[in-house]
Amino acid sequence: MRVCPFKHRRLDHVVLRCRSVEAMARWYIEVLGGAPEWLGRFGGALSHVRVGESLIDFVAMESSLAFANGSPAAEASALDHFALRCDDFDVRVAREWLAARGAEVVSSGSRYGADGQGFSLYVRDPEGNVVELKCGAAQRDCDGVVLVALRVRAVSNRSVRVQVCPQK
Repeated sequence: MRVCPFKHRRLDHVVLRCRSVEAMARWYIEVLGGAPEWLGRFGGALSHVRVGESLIDFVAMESSLAFANGSPAAEASALDHFALRCDDFDVRVAREWLAARGAEVVSSGSRYGADGQGFSLYVRDPEGNVVELKCGAAQRDCDGVVLVALRVRAVSNRSVRVQVCPQK
């Protein structure tokens, strides 16, 4: 498998304070399919990685570039997670891609976001930040079983939820 299954849509940028700017930038490039935008700025204290239309910036924890220095976030980040909106992806293929690169999926399922309900995979980056990879309306459970909402019109006018199990 050579093509990353994630095609990110938008988020202007997120800045992550980190212990190793280089290792973090490399992981986001190699595992999540980001593109190097501007690496090693300010003597290696700041790097930018592009994901779709957005940037993720990595700033050295102790750098004067980090806004959080001197704030409560300097001791413990206030960031819970951030979400990257992706085009729809095949969950099985995405899980295999992540596993082959040592990125464990820590949670998954149908979640609500800016574009409404969609499916999300959650992974941790090398420094423990949680990254949500969110795709569109197709909802899949943790085993890749597609959950389809159908409107049954011929028999009745009620909604039915059907599990379609893939062939293994």
